[in-house]
Amino acid sequence: MINLELYRVFHEVAKSGSLTAAAKELFITQPALSQTILNLESQLGGQLFVRTRKGMILTPEGEKMYAGVSDALDSIKSAENSFMHMKRLDAGYIRIGAGDTLCRHFLLKYITLFHKDYPGINIEVTNRTTSETMALLRAGKVDVAFVNLPADAHEFNVHECIQLNDCFAGNESYKSLPVMSAEQMMSMPLIAMETSSNTRRFMDNYMKKLGVKMKPEIELGSFDLVVEFTKAGLGIGCVTKEFIKKELEEQTLFEIKTDFVFPSRAIGGITRKDTSLTFAALKFIEIVYDKNAFSQQ
Repeated sequence: MINLELYRVFHEVAKSGSLTAAAKELFITQPALSQTILNLESQLGGQLFVRTRKGMILTPEGEKMYAGVSDALDSIKSAENSFMHMKRLDAGYIRIGAGDTLCRHFLLKYITLFHKDYPGINIEVTNRTTSETMALLRAGKVDVAFVNLPADAHEFNVHECIQLNDCFAGNESYKSLPVMSAEQMMSMPLIAMETSSNTRRFMDNYMKKLGVKMKPEIELGSFDLVVEFTKAGLGIGCVTKEFIKKELEEQTLFEIKTDFVFPSRAIGGITRKDTSLTFAALKFIEIVYDKNAFSQQ
């Protein structure tokens, strides 16, 4: 294909109708400009201009070429403008995958902050379980996934975002309980997430290591429902301390002391190694990964 710069020169000469005016606009000498036109005509194998005393007049073939080149350059300019809009984050998109609990209790504040600073960015959030979210990431249907770690993510880029600590909590009627052993806690009326959730599996596995088995009286598909049922006094909730900070401060829930402590776990941001992220996705990840933001929690 012929060098695009030759067409840019041709377009300017055709638009101005003068080698002198075009040379001034393009900041090149008139002889160099004339040679460029001759080079283009030679490569095309036909004449584009008729040289007259009044200036450069397009041939009929040149007229056709000018119309096509004008459309092409307009398309290129439009594409360049779109690229710059996305680079400046005036436009673009980001696709986020995460579970309901992480969206509300972890990501919402970052999404709100990002939307305030970059209102032109389209934010698409898909709520699924950890395994389903990872499947979406593998299929390229989300740009970044936020899930409970550990996750089956050895082939991805994994960034640990924040540590989580699980515990048991109850309303005021349970706040005076003594320090509970694992056996004693398992005899209490427990409220927990369903076994399909990562949080529940994590707690189940740890309690199994202590030689007991969790048998909740109430199992729910939503962390927020676990919290609400617990606040209503229907039992002791198996919860994540960082996600009930407000309830603990307002004393609508109280942490129940135990002679054992769940190991800390983490939320991870995960991206594909083989995919280039959009400018918007990179900026959002930068905001979430900013450790200073986590220190303000």
